[in-house]
Amino acid sequence: MSLDQPTIAEVARQCFMSFEQLLQLLASEHPRGTSLVEDQQARLSLWASSMDVFAAQRASLDHRLREVPDIQEIVVGLLETLQDGILACMPHSKSTLNLALQKSLDVTTSYGNMCNTYEQLVLNINSFIRNH
Repeated sequence: MSLDQPTIAEVARQCFMSFEQLLQLLASEHPRGTSLVEDQQARLSLWASSMDVFAAQRASLDHRLREVPDIQEIVVGLLETLQDGILACMPHSKSTLNLALQKSLDVTTSYGNMCNTYEQLVLNINSFIRNH
């Protein structure tokens, strides 16, 4: 992994912070959206916990993947894709979100579909990591 590429832990932390920002935007006006986003945040949390993403030093996923930079880059790329998806769900203002909802655009449902794809990719990577 190159020195300028972020670590898995750094990108995962960014995802969690973005989830929190999205939840704050949705909290007062869109309880259904909040529930869907919380579900996705919980899925990321379970993955991060089971893979020891935030573990100390040698137990961390970054450390364990240090000898296979290709896999480390794939995991970082998947997390960056998730981060992009979370940010895409964030409107620039509440009025933008209200307008989208008035036009029957369910942002959180499309986000949930993307997360299902993400989860499958992560499961494939988990399987690869555990078998090698």
